[in-house]
Order: sequence, then C-alpha cells, then structure tokens
Amino acid sequence: MIQKVLGDAGSSGFARELVTVDAPGIEAAADWDNLRSPETYLGSEQGENFVRSPARLRLNEWTVAGD
Repeated sequence: MIQKVLGDAGSSGFARELVTVDAPGIEAAADWDNLRSPETYLGSEQGENFVRSPARLRLNEWTVAGD
C-alpha cells in the first residue's frame, strides 16, 4: 500500500513489486487462533490485571519487578 501511495505521488527509486516478508522469532505475526492473552496497556488508568505482590502470576496477570 505504501508503494502505491508513493508511486501515485510521483516518487521513484523503489521497486514497485510487492514483497513477501519472512519474519521469524520475535518478529513473527501473532498466532491469532491460539492467542490466550488479551492486549493490555501500561499505566494506572488503562492497565488491566495488574498484581501488586504476586506469589505466582496467573494467566493474563502482570507486575513490575526488578532493581
């Protein structure tokens, strides 16, 4: 889509053929069929499932820890 917009705007110097991205590891797309954790936002206003003093975190719980 970006290539099309650039071409329509008269830009040049880029390939017009679409490419296929092979993103392994952490760059890989989410497995949406097996995703078991909802999206969350950090911050006191929007964060969900925050646990202050966890002995053990359960599914979809999170906390802040470390030095």
